[in-house]
Amino acid sequence: MPNRAGLEVGGHPMGLSGSFAVSRAIAVGGQLVRVVFTQEPKHRSASAIDDGRNPANYGVEITAGTGANLMVVGVKPDVVAWPAFGLTSDTEFALDIQTDRSMVVGLQYLVTVKSPVVAADGTAIGSPYSAAFIGAARPSRTRQIRRKIGLVDFASDPFSGGIMVDSAGDWASQEGLPGTRKRIWRIALTGLGKFSFLKNFGLKYDIKKPATVSILSGLRTDLRQQIAAQPDVASSETSVVMDQRGILELTIKAKTSTGQQMSDTISATPDGGISTP
Repeated sequence: MPNRAGLEVGGHPMGLSGSFAVSRAIAVGGQLVRVVFTQEPKHRSASAIDDGRNPANYGVEITAGTGANLMVVGVKPDVVAWPAFGLTSDTEFALDIQTDRSMVVGLQYLVTVKSPVVAADGTAIGSPYSAAFIGAARPSRTRQIRRKIGLVDFASDPFSGGIMVDSAGDWASQEGLPGTRKRIWRIALTGLGKFSFLKNFGLKYDIKKPATVSILSGLRTDLRQQIAAQPDVASSETSVVMDQRGILELTIKAKTSTGQQMSDTISATPDGGISTP
């Protein structure tokens, strides 16, 4: 018998016959369906006859299309509360039920909650007991593969200096083995402290001036240590030799972290000249 508001006695403005019912269902994974209730369901034990965690209290059937029947094999123990996917207000709660196989994407299903299920406060479930949903695939997360960027610098020659311009007329960039080679030789040709922002960069001795045996030994050690400190150098060897004319021959061999090899020799004369083979 309708009341003054035109609703069934004990009814609900949304067509619910009681305060505890099924609001909606939505697939949240290939084998996971979120069943949303109008209030918090009982969720204490998967063995209790009237508990929302008992998988026997759910049925899933196909209502449009053809596919394999699904069985509910489990219910996740934690109740889902607002804010969460599929819930529209803080008065709704949900349980995620697990099926024995993946749903067919786009196929229409109907999940039904059986009558023994009660709310957390003991209220019996009322109509509607069922809700339709569309099958969905399990979300997959992919990681974009990006090219690993190494050390990139403005292109220049360590011996002649100057700006190197690319085909577009812009300052050319330099990376890989050419960039490693430039940085290594820049160490050898720069005096210690010449770059104010790199206090420990460069050599203590001027390679263009005559030197004693002890100075050459320290020069070799200092150069080897600074080369080894470069982030893209895996290993290196240095050789420093000065002949009777005062010409210093400096050889550097290095292997980069990507497996590339370099082997260069320069000669430095007391009058300030630098020559390469």
